[in-house]
Amino acid sequence: MDQEESTKMHIDNKFAQILVKNLVFHERSKHIDTRYHFIRECIVKKEVELVHVKTQDQVADIFTKSLKFEDFRRLRGINLEFGSKGIICTKGDVFSFGIMLMETFSRKKPTDELFVDGLSMKGWISESLHHVNGITRVVDSNLLHDEEHRAHDVISSISSIYRIALNCCADLPEERMNMTDVAASLNKIKTIKHY
Repeated sequence: MDQEESTKMHIDNKFAQILVKNLVFHERSKHIDTRYHFIRECIVKKEVELVHVKTQDQVADIFTKSLKFEDFRRLRGINLEFGSKGIICTKGDVFSFGIMLMETFSRKKPTDELFVDGLSMKGWISESLHHVNGITRVVDSNLLHDEEHRAHDVISSISSIYRIALNCCADLPEERMNMTDVAASLNKIKTIKHY
């Protein structure tokens, strides 16, 4: 497999990245059974390429260390009622839908090379909404070129869609919109703009 064909694995935990890349089994990792060194073997074979993604939250921490209750709650992205009462919650799906909306209209993914040094897709789009014509920097240019005669309406609609997406991606699950409200808001945009 060529280097160009290798799968990129994004990782935000520096220590885990060092352990995986280090070909020497140190005392620190002796408790890890060798059959779990699959990723290391894939890296050696050039099947997987590790790419460090600097995140403010160090999302992998939820799997590797004990966290404060507030951090754990925020990182896990699901409603606490599911764990304590067994009630299924759709708030995690709402978050994913918000990300999908941002991906669709920006033509970017949260793992895009643009999002480094603490910049996230959510932050990038949120910041653009606070600047005059900032939205044009975070919209797939193909959407604007196809509709030049209605560019203002398209930009206005996408700004509204991004606001909905950001509400779907609120840090705390209970602050996220529900899908009924999301659908109603999106239909309202469609109706107002007569698409």
